[in-house]
Amino acid sequence: MSMGGVLILILVLAAVVEGLRRYQMYREQPQQNSEPFDGEVYRVGEAHVSVRRSEKAPAYTVIAMHGFLEDHRYFMDLYSDPACELILLTSADYHPPVAGLAPTSPAWARPPSHPVGTIAYDADVLNQALEHLPTTDRIRLHGHSRGGAVVIDAANQRQELHCDSSRQVECVLEAPVLPQAEPHRALKRSFNPVARWLLPFTMPLIKRIPFDTYARKVFGKVSGRKRELLSQMFFNPKRYATLLTNAADINDWMAGTGLYEYRACAPGYILVGEEERILHRASMLASAREAGEHLKVVEMPGTTHFITQDRPEDIPPPFASAK
Repeated sequence: MSMGGVLILILVLAAVVEGLRRYQMYREQPQQNSEPFDGEVYRVGEAHVSVRRSEKAPAYTVIAMHGFLEDHRYFMDLYSDPACELILLTSADYHPPVAGLAPTSPAWARPPSHPVGTIAYDADVLNQALEHLPTTDRIRLHGHSRGGAVVIDAANQRQELHCDSSRQVECVLEAPVLPQAEPHRALKRSFNPVARWLLPFTMPLIKRIPFDTYARKVFGKVSGRKRELLSQMFFNPKRYATLLTNAADINDWMAGTGLYEYRACAPGYILVGEEERILHRASMLASAREAGEHLKVVEMPGTTHFITQDRPEDIPPPFASAK
């Protein structure tokens, strides 16, 4: 074969590989994770907001935002109090983990102008939920991991909602992605440029690896609900493209967000686990300690990145400081 023929063959193979990669990147992955849900599910752009029905007139509201690759079931057991009005966000282009409920589009919902998969997009959705859905005047915003960054970003997008004097708003930033912090070194290696390019091909293989072969090393002790949720996490994003956008945006957000953005947040807590294996613990604490007196930094002994699942009894109860 001539050199010209070899070159053409290489170009054809490269085009085929790139075409397969793009197909894998953008095709929708089938949903694996869902449970019965007693409530309503609203579509807001490419995200979803689920509202659990209250058994009686609620005393307070919790709006909860899950982390990277997670779903809203992370919070369900923690906020099982029948006096709690629970509003659960599902990241843009993720499967809402509810069975048998068709999402509806409320009149107040509008698609965010930010790119799908970014922290800013989900923060806009959180603000729409905060503005239109709570029926109480005591509201907790609870964000886990990437969800913590969503809460911070939301406060800076619309500070008047988070510092409204007509109601009491508090926040819980659990093992959060924080301004000027960093991912854990192992996570950085997992999302190096080569790994990111190969992810559409490697992710189907990763999903086949038995969870218990890597779970303890990455997530610490896993059992019960924690094991159930984390073993299914790779099935939550609809598209691998969204997974990659999430990962890149987390890095960009941490590097590009200033410590001054803490000032817009409602009072509350920053919770940091003892054995943090997803984010870089020292940089988290350095950032958190610059947040200001309105955000209390609490180091949580005996916990990993998944504090709610490890020691739910140690999560500060809603509005504890007001009691």
